[in-house]
Amino acid sequence: MDTPFFFQSLLTTALSGINSGGVTTTMSHIGQGIIVASVLYQVYETWWRGGDYNELGTVLVKGMLMTTLLANYDAVFHLVLDGFDSIANTIMTHTGGARDIVKQWTQDAQLEWNRNAAAQDLWKLVKGGPAAVISAVFLVLSYIALALAYVIFSLLYLLGGVVLYGLGQLVCALYPSGSLGTYTRGYLKGLATWGMWPILYALFSALMVLIHMNTVASVENANNFLGWLAGLGSTLLIGIVSLVLAIAVALIPLFAGALINGDVGGAVTQVISSASRFVPNKRRRDNDKGGQ
Repeated sequence: MDTPFFFQSLLTTALSGINSGGVTTTMSHIGQGIIVASVLYQVYETWWRGGDYNELGTVLVKGMLMTTLLANYDAVFHLVLDGFDSIANTIMTHTGGARDIVKQWTQDAQLEWNRNAAAQDLWKLVKGGPAAVISAVFLVLSYIALALAYVIFSLLYLLGGVVLYGLGQLVCALYPSGSLGTYTRGYLKGLATWGMWPILYALFSALMVLIHMNTVASVENANNFLGWLAGLGSTLLIGIVSLVLAIAVALIPLFAGALINGDVGGAVTQVISSASRFVPNKRRRDNDKGGQ
């Protein structure tokens, strides 16, 4: 399946390398051994506690299901992965956005920077006064923040995918065990949370497309940010949108976990409370400096 996002292409390359190295086959053999040990232990424990045949049958069915899963693990994992990617692609297609919004934004911003002669000559900015210098510094910092947020997000998505794929067989092999089966359920929840990342990224990208904030040119033509900050200047507007993109990308893992856990309101409250704690602390530091 075609992957419109940069971090998805990274994961595809990494999973291909893992398969070519034979890691999946090795983990499958180890997982089958864990299934046998888990089933035997659970059967013995059930017999020792005087359990009925229904409980024994449940253990055996779980063992057969996990054995079948491990035999087709690569196909099943990619089927789940393609399911999440299909939802993300559908969202992007129906909103008119078929590209990675952050990657597109950074490319447009780089072209804008190269096209702007004043931005190329920092000495001219210095001669332009403090306002020009502040605008240029803010623009550079916003670019750096966006780049760092996207790179960290991509690396975390890649790392999460590799861990879930590489160790998933071992964790799923524990499912027949009554005491260790909770690790399998935790793994499935983690897989669902990780799979929501590209979906939430696609939703945010679709939102930026719908409000015409997905390209540098559209922001410059609007000359405002969602109807506010009109006449602020293209340089500051581009910097503000870059910061918004960086913050949104950084919050995707938080909202994905809250969505799977059914606590979206709690995630929003946590973000607001963190921001509210930062503002009073900043005011307190300013007051202390003023008192000195």
